[in-house]
Amino acid sequence: MPLSVKNIDLPLGAVISGADLSSDLDEPTFSLIRNTLDERSVVVLKGQRIRPEHQTRFAARFGKLLVHEHSKNVLREHPSVSVLSNIQEQGKNIGVPDAGMVWHTDGSYLDTPDMYTFLYGIEIPVKDGTPIGNTLYASTTAAYDALTEATKRRIAALRAVHSFEYHSINRVRAGGTKIEITEQIRKKIPDMAQPVVRTHPVTGRKCIYVSEGHTTHIAGMDAKESAALLRELWDHTRKPEFVYSHSWEPGDLVVWDNAATQHRATGDYALPLRRLMHRVATEGPAPY
Repeated sequence: MPLSVKNIDLPLGAVISGADLSSDLDEPTFSLIRNTLDERSVVVLKGQRIRPEHQTRFAARFGKLLVHEHSKNVLREHPSVSVLSNIQEQGKNIGVPDAGMVWHTDGSYLDTPDMYTFLYGIEIPVKDGTPIGNTLYASTTAAYDALTEATKRRIAALRAVHSFEYHSINRVRAGGTKIEITEQIRKKIPDMAQPVVRTHPVTGRKCIYVSEGHTTHIAGMDAKESAALLRELWDHTRKPEFVYSHSWEPGDLVVWDNAATQHRATGDYALPLRRLMHRVATEGPAPY
């Protein structure tokens, strides 16, 4: 199949067909994918039949692979590959069954957050012939561009606190399982102040960098004012004109840019409908 790129009719998203990630891509093919990702923030690579070593080899061309110390559901032979799944074996989940149920940006509570995420769909739940369990992606760059000039000036120098513990709390509120936050985890993943508006390290575009799932408050601001401003930014970022809803098919590898997007999983399925995905991420620079 010849290589083709089709942009989605939104500020983000492109579908690429004809790239076989089970082979080591030549430089022109890889450059096309990389450039499309820089321009479109979310890239869907269709029709893949890959193993973990193929996924990690491809991701490693974008940067250093992340191995999160707090991740328990990883492949033993590939510790950078997390398993996301509602499948159970001997009464235990083989992966994280309820990841990403609240709008968030991967790893924003880290000093060097996840830059790119690579999510591979292996088993996708289908109900009445229709795939379910969509993933929603919002363009933080398009959302920033659409802010009023007054709001841009207001938030330009602000910093907000992102928290892994708050992420755990929000996960429970969304109906998910609780992550045990030990003192060791608190020390290794302390709350982190990040710019409310970050500059994209590749494109130079401005991005809104606060999320409902991870951001607790704006540093130095009155609590009521902080909550109101965060709600305004969250509601603005996920307006329909900025959001792409991806309907999964087995063999989709979706790559997204965590500086230029936020995302949320849709948990509208349950066993016996099975979902199995493999996730890899690369480390990015500290936001500025």
